[in-house]
Amino acid sequence: MPTAGRFWGMPSCVCVFGAVSLLAGCGQGAPPARDVKVVAADAHVRQVAAANTDFGFRLLRRLALEKTDANVFFSPFGVTQALTVAMNGADGSTQATISQTLGLQGIAIKDINSANTLLLPSLESADPQVDLSVANSIWVGKGITPSAAFQQICVQSYDAQAAALDFSSPSAADTINSWVDNKTNGKIDKIVSPSDIADSQMVLTNAVYFHGKWGSAFEKPLTRNGLFHLASARVKTLPFMSQDATFNYLDSKTLQAVSLPYGDGRISLYIIAPKDSGGLNAFLSTFHPSDWNDLLQNMRPASMTMIMPRFHVSYEARLNDALASLGMGAAFQPGANFSPMGLRDGLISAARHKAILEVDEEGTIAAASTEIYMTASVKMPPVNVMRVDRPFFCAIRDNATGTLLFAGAIRDPEAM
Repeated sequence: MPTAGRFWGMPSCVCVFGAVSLLAGCGQGAPPARDVKVVAADAHVRQVAAANTDFGFRLLRRLALEKTDANVFFSPFGVTQALTVAMNGADGSTQATISQTLGLQGIAIKDINSANTLLLPSLESADPQVDLSVANSIWVGKGITPSAAFQQICVQSYDAQAAALDFSSPSAADTINSWVDNKTNGKIDKIVSPSDIADSQMVLTNAVYFHGKWGSAFEKPLTRNGLFHLASARVKTLPFMSQDATFNYLDSKTLQAVSLPYGDGRISLYIIAPKDSGGLNAFLSTFHPSDWNDLLQNMRPASMTMIMPRFHVSYEARLNDALASLGMGAAFQPGANFSPMGLRDGLISAARHKAILEVDEEGTIAAASTEIYMTASVKMPPVNVMRVDRPFFCAIRDNATGTLLFAGAIRDPEAM
């Protein structure tokens, strides 16, 4: 296992991996969590969380409109974590382009790191009914000596563990995959192959694990098959869960939105269903963080019948074009500066993301990995009924800090 705070001095590439899994666990070595009200009130935490939301929606829009008939599901938080560590290892205009892409421009990097120092332990202790952990590791090859400042930041702000690794060995990929598999409880069992890292100089790995059980569970005997209406006008049969309860809810001319809490309610699954089955693409193309904030402020507790599919989706994408279009193009090109990592002529050669989402009567499991290569019943029904039988937007959000953990455009869910 990596040992915190130690680096060892690899041929010309760095990989940054972020693995995220919604299901249980606990980080080690992180500072004790401070009162959530103190953390949520911290100006820098609020700025970083707002930037994470802004970046999440911009990246979701870009990915969702690349393939307008496919599911998209990813972790804005996981991608941001991986890129923020990489940003600390960059300098000059390269660091500036990553910061701008993440929406962090105007915030001093020391304040970003300070906010992360507060945020990570706060998320890990968010709810006694929700298990959540964040882990980071740094795998360093021969001949590479990161700067002392980079080493200190990784340990203090990201609780990063470090280990030497011979990337020319066929077992190097197994070592990293085993670490991620362990940290995500088997939800992400492979994110790298030997050929991916054969020319690497460094691999930065992030893993997040979460298990969220509904604050108000769906009763399995009430689950019935029903029709889900795809944007293509086709329909498919899915098992639909149902319950009558009080949730934060919004019903407008164009959409329905609901917040389904996990545990005591600090973290929720948000579902937004445009009323036109073909309207998800139009919704995503015009929905911005300011609209998200307005929606959150306008939701009100309502007695309602909630009907939604029990489903799972999987997603995988190459992020190069999307990140470049958001302003990070220079980090993919010769001349990029990652000298604080101890790299010469380093650049990001590929960025990939893979994720799964499972929703059932008891709660939610989601998992994602980011790879950034640098070379590289009979009762009176309530008045409000929300039946999610058409394409919808979903997000898993920490309501205390506003951190957007996961987001997706679900167009074609699979039964589970």
